[in-house]
Amino acid sequence: EKLIIDELKYLASSLITLQYVIDPEVILIGGGVSQNTYFMGLVGKALKIVQSKRSNYKVLPVVLPAKYGNDANLLGAIFNLIS
Repeated sequence: EKLIIDELKYLASSLITLQYVIDPEVILIGGGVSQNTYFMGLVGKALKIVQSKRSNYKVLPVVLPAKYGNDANLLGAIFNLIS
């Protein structure tokens, strides 16, 4: 788990940067990995670790799995096809 957390710190840093630059209400993670609750928990853990090491990070982004998960790309393709 420690190795995975170490790698997820890069993702966490990117998510925090997005939070401060764009200021979205929610950041959605899609794809098959978004349906893995263990992975999503590790992302949250990595966010807290990165935040704890930087005193200027006051706000953590809200990160949620995308509603349609791994099927989002297929639904988007169908939507573009019929519209």
